[in-house]
Amino acid sequence: MNNKRKIRQILHRLLQRLDNSEQEKTGKPYMYNDPVIPIFPISRILFPKMVLPLHIFEEKYKSMISYCESEALPFGILAGDEVAVGGIGTSAGIHSILKRYNDGRYDLLAVGKNRFRIEELIFGKPFIQARVSFFNDIEGMEISRLQISEMLTLYNSFIDRLGLNDDQRDDLLKVVEEVDVERELSYIIGQTIGLNQKQQIELLASINPIDRVDWLSDQLRRHQIIHRLAQYLYEKKSFDPQMN
Repeated sequence: MNNKRKIRQILHRLLQRLDNSEQEKTGKPYMYNDPVIPIFPISRILFPKMVLPLHIFEEKYKSMISYCESEALPFGILAGDEVAVGGIGTSAGIHSILKRYNDGRYDLLAVGKNRFRIEELIFGKPFIQARVSFFNDIEGMEISRLQISEMLTLYNSFIDRLGLNDDQRDDLLKVVEEVDVERELSYIIGQTIGLNQKQQIELLASINPIDRVDWLSDQLRRHQIIHRLAQYLYEKKSFDPQMN
């Protein structure tokens, strides 16, 4: 089966599920009597429903993981080193502990839950905690099939340009094919097209699904234009686009 036919079939199945699924118009945030969670600032972005491997080695964060395990609490992954009121992040659950070291370090797999905004910082433990408010997308925003189709078609072209072998390509498309809601699809695309940290935070903070899909499509078009320009330079001046 050629790639174009395969992507058409994936697109058809995906759009059917998006039509039939209950779109996450309101979502279900964690419900706490007291929404206070530990905060873990790192340089990477965690999106809801996505996974992130972590190596926990600092004493305060080893204490944090132990605390979260004992209290069955999530912790908040915040992009960047600065923890401040207004910061945007994602609550994370411990999916699995991959390895416990004798010195107390952990290798673990975190899974993203819900987006949050820091409302108040709380001190008193070895790690920083924060009172947070969880937020969801705007209600009632319906995305057209055309928007989703265009974004996925642009993404397929992006995958083509990566030079993946057939197995790698199939693995990536299988992940996309299993998605049931637009937001998860957007986050998968956002994680795999080379967005910088600022752009990923912008994607995470977006609460308008229509704007989110349009924004990602614009990013994919930009990649396409840059690639075509690099290809032109390569053909005219022996410039290799894969070197930049």
